[in-house]
Amino acid sequence: MDFSALEQAIQKLLQAKLHLDGHPTDQSLIDDFEDKLFQFKMNYGQYLNDILFDIYDEYCEDDPCPDVTEFFRASEVSVHPDDVLNGHALLEIKTQPLRFEMSDPEHRLSEVIWKAA
Repeated sequence: MDFSALEQAIQKLLQAKLHLDGHPTDQSLIDDFEDKLFQFKMNYGQYLNDILFDIYDEYCEDDPCPDVTEFFRASEVSVHPDDVLNGHALLEIKTQPLRFEMSDPEHRLSEVIWKAA
């Protein structure tokens, strides 16, 4: 996997989401974001969904595993991890370096649970 290209694609998606959040009713920004999200899913979705499946299997097996696109529609996804953070946490995808990070709802504690090699 070309992690540099993957990280650049994620950063472009996050930038498009930031623009969309500033103008949530702008149809051209909505269309642009959805197009970028579709292309991202076609190029990297299977790889990241496999990683997410492993994360959910290890940390929060009672929660349904979402599609990776949910991490871009809502910047963080609520999870219920087994035996940590009182059973409630937030899972986020972050860049520089590329990683999935779990934190408590107040973002006081966080743990990297997957990092690009």
